[in-house]
Amino acid sequence: MVSSNSHAAIFFLVAASSLLSHGEAAAKMTAVAADYGYPADYGFAVGSKLGPENWGKLSPAYKLCGDGKKQSPIDIVTKQAISNPNLDSLNRTYTAADGTLVNNGKDILASHLT
Repeated sequence: MVSSNSHAAIFFLVAASSLLSHGEAAAKMTAVAADYGYPADYGFAVGSKLGPENWGKLSPAYKLCGDGKKQSPIDIVTKQAISNPNLDSLNRTYTAADGTLVNNGKDILASHLT
């Protein structure tokens, strides 16, 4: 069970990062995550040496991050997929927004950038 302190920390992280630029938010998320005992051997700032594009090179444990296979949390087996021509076309009715969602295996951290 997640303590109320953890909920408060996550809320603060999301609120604070929404006020920062994408790079600043990513750096802040990394710093706050480290403060709460999460690994600091990777980061979230795109273009940084610890950023997402380099995760596969940072540690043998993160090798799959660089392989480009099974990146979706849902393993879609295309050979078993069944097409249904009776379905309507997919309509996307949302406004895209930058944000970061981090699942560290214990908690989920989210930042929404406007």
